[in-house]
Amino acid sequence: NKILIFFILFYFILLLLNSYSPPVDFDSLNYHLLIPKKYIEQGQISIDASWGGFDYFPFLIEYLAIVFLLFNIENGIQFLNVFITFNIAICIYGIGSLLKIDIIKKLLSVIFFLLIKNTVWLSSTSHNELLLCFFYILALLNLFKSHNNLDYLFFFSISCLGMLYTKYLSLPLGLTFIPLIIN
Repeated sequence: NKILIFFILFYFILLLLNSYSPPVDFDSLNYHLLIPKKYIEQGQISIDASWGGFDYFPFLIEYLAIVFLLFNIENGIQFLNVFITFNIAICIYGIGSLLKIDIIKKLLSVIFFLLIKNTVWLSSTSHNELLLCFFYILALLNLFKSHNNLDYLFFFSISCLGMLYTKYLSLPLGLTFIPLIIN
């Protein structure tokens, strides 16, 4: 137990230290940070039709990037992604608790999520996939909780809205909830 918890904490310390490095990945420099910088320079959010219309419509991560860039924190999204990763780990643990899984298996499920190569990489970038994953797992957690208390359906719907506002491709992902809702 203690070794697994130590490993998880050590992992998050490494992710935090990694977040201090400046953004270097192509997508962050040429999209997730560049577009919000243009909005700040222009003083408004403008959609250029030559960009492909909705391809550059600002999503939640770009709005958060604008806030961080206004305070001159270029790697703010990286810190946010570490925080989101931490919250995903808590939600995975919470789902394990709802399913009445023993503590070792819950901690191992968190570790397996954290060791996915993309989780490690995305935690040090400004990509929005971790935010999408967070809203999906939060929606799943609230859907499970709503079986005992219908008040959680409100939080489920807010989580689904967060998924849609994070990325358009989350619509097919949200369809995976239909079998759970029907039961």
